[in-house]
Amino acid sequence: MNDKYQKISTVVLVLIMLNGLVWFGTIFTWFGSIYSLLALPFVFLPLATLMRRKDDRYSKIATVFEALAFIGLLVFTVIMFMPF
Repeated sequence: MNDKYQKISTVVLVLIMLNGLVWFGTIFTWFGSIYSLLALPFVFLPLATLMRRKDDRYSKIATVFEALAFIGLLVFTVIMFMPF
């Protein structure tokens, strides 16, 4: 029963975070679509956590989500440290 509420709260938290990051990207910057896409790693990682099995093993798609989140964070770091 506790696992069900944890999954629901994770989904709600992901939706709130994605909404906030998209608003930040589209309202406060002139290239908002880039910041909106950079929010995707913060969605992929909790989704991979939700797909974890009871025996703490990940499915193949959860591993793909974690890899996408890692690549997205690397791209985010490179873009943030690029001189404009």
